[in-house]
Amino acid sequence: MVSNMLGALDLGSSRVLALIGEVLPGGRVQVRGVGRAPSQGIRYGTLVEMAPAIEAVKSAVAGAEDMAGCEFPPAVVSLGGAHINSLNSHGGVALNPEQSAQEAEVDEDALLGVLASSRAVELSPDQCLLHVIPTRFQVDHQPVCRNPLRLRGMKLSADTHLILGSVMARANHESCLQRAGVRVLDLVWSGLASASSCLQQVELEEGVLHLDLGGGTCSATVYRRGKLEHSWVHPMGGEALVQELATVLQTARISAERLLAENAVADPELLAGSDPLVVVKDVRGRGQHRIPVSQIAGVTNAWLLELFRQVREDARSLELLNGKLRALVLSGGLAGIHGIEQLAESMFGLPARKGLPRAIDGPMGILGGGSSTCAAGLLLMAAARQGELNFEAFPAVGEFDHLGLKSRREGRTWWDGVGKLLRRKR
Repeated sequence: MVSNMLGALDLGSSRVLALIGEVLPGGRVQVRGVGRAPSQGIRYGTLVEMAPAIEAVKSAVAGAEDMAGCEFPPAVVSLGGAHINSLNSHGGVALNPEQSAQEAEVDEDALLGVLASSRAVELSPDQCLLHVIPTRFQVDHQPVCRNPLRLRGMKLSADTHLILGSVMARANHESCLQRAGVRVLDLVWSGLASASSCLQQVELEEGVLHLDLGGGTCSATVYRRGKLEHSWVHPMGGEALVQELATVLQTARISAERLLAENAVADPELLAGSDPLVVVKDVRGRGQHRIPVSQIAGVTNAWLLELFRQVREDARSLELLNGKLRALVLSGGLAGIHGIEQLAESMFGLPARKGLPRAIDGPMGILGGGSSTCAAGLLLMAAARQGELNFEAFPAVGEFDHLGLKSRREGRTWWDGVGKLLRRKR
């Protein structure tokens, strides 16, 4: 039934990916339709040209509709780019003052109110709030908890992680989607969506650094004690690596992209003595010459080392590499480079693995593995809005959804509930 279908749309720098799915009994998600189109009008994660971006979205959506045999449903859509940043905040509200501490308890209004108070931070005129993610709650001086619903006391406080974005980037995104005929349920930061589909419960609890190595940027998220604690975006992505390779090899970008896809190795030493020659066309495509694969590997290795060095410095500035983390997970298109886990382990001193979409049924195999984690996460978040997702299978999905609020089960965002509460208190 079309009304039960879920929509997800990932507007990446390399491709636009549209998914149609539905929730199966038991809370698993089934992919029914997949549509892809080369990304046009999007550079380094940000929409820079409207007309080609609209056509790319329409093409991807049409492909998903053809496979699923239904109209593209309202969708959760990704928003990325170097304009994304974050900060940690704190909020607090008094529980029902007309009741005693023994009678006053945390209800949905109190939860929405404390999250609303935590967002009362000064933003620049060009910034907007994308996500308010609770990291911990506390009632009075009781021990901190993850879900304070029905606990009794006098005051509820919350620590939250705020994810911010550019007002104009969001407006351009929304305009593109409207012109392409896409009905939008939510805009979700791509780094958050990617993490939600590939991280495991033990990693979330023990401490994990997740790097989504996309075409335009590298999105970083840090989870500890089951919660998102830090996030940032580093302005280096696959597009920059392709450009570096094209410059060094004196070839066209399209040729460099093909060479990277077919011959990428994170470290020349992994070639183990086998160093075949590959054909490289010149910039005009008229002449060609042969180079060893080790030359491509050398450029790739140097670029990845610099990316990991800069991200490592970011992590060190947050005091995250002093025993607070236990694992490193890599996703995104660049995570498919052979040997990238070993290189990352040597740079961060953490056991590393490639993150793949988990426990999703359907033709996910044709989506490209780690490069589909964002789209898969968006689909899971769409399922979470319906209140039908098995959150035990996907512990990183919806940092607010797991509280089981009525507003979520009715398909509204938590901010709808906050707005209603604030209007009622005027």
